[in-house]
Amino acid sequence: MTSRTQSEADADALQRLVDGLVEGLDVYAGRNVDQENEGGNFKRLGVEQSLGAVIQYLLEINTRDDLRTPLLTLHGALADLDRGTVHPLLEKAVGDGRPKNVSKDVFDLAVASAAVELFRKDGDTLPDALRKASRHIGKTSAQLREWRKKLRQGEQRAEAKRMYDITLQDAGASGDTPGVAARKVVEFLKDQNPKA
Repeated sequence: MTSRTQSEADADALQRLVDGLVEGLDVYAGRNVDQENEGGNFKRLGVEQSLGAVIQYLLEINTRDDLRTPLLTLHGALADLDRGTVHPLLEKAVGDGRPKNVSKDVFDLAVASAAVELFRKDGDTLPDALRKASRHIGKTSAQLREWRKKLRQGEQRAEAKRMYDITLQDAGASGDTPGVAARKVVEFLKDQNPKA
C-alpha cells in the first residue's frame, strides 16, 4: 500500500474545510438546526462553526500556531457570548464607530487621510484631494497634509494607521471606484462632524 502524498493530504484538508464551511452556512441560515435548543442564535453558531472549520484547516496544513491565535481569540469571544460574557474584543465601539482607544481627532484624520488616498487614485491632485477630505473634519488642508505625511512615515500611533488601513480595505471591498469610495468616506465624515 502506498503512503499518501502531501498534496493528497492537503486536498483532503481543503475538502474538510469546504464541508465545514457548508455546514456552518447551513447553521447560519437556520437549516438543519434545532432552533429550540439553540435559543434562536443560530447565526452566531453558524459563524462559530465556519470559523472553527478555518482554524481546523490551518492546523491540518501545519501553519504556525501564532497564525491561528487571532482566529482562536475571536472563536473564544463568540463562545463567551453564549455564556453571557462579552469579551473585550467584541465590546461596542464608541458611538461614532471608532475604537475606545482612538480619539475623535485621530479617527477623523486617519479616515480623511484614507479619503485623500482614494481621491488620488481617482486622479485628483494632492491639493484637491486634501481640500475635499479636510472640509468636514475641522482641519485645514495643510494640517491634514502634515498629519498624513507623519502617518506615511510611521510617526503616528499604530491605532491611527489601523483606522487608515481599515478605511482603505473597506473601500476596496465595496466594489466602488476610488472616486465613489472617496465621496462615501467624505460623506461619512460629514455625518460624523455636522458642525465642521
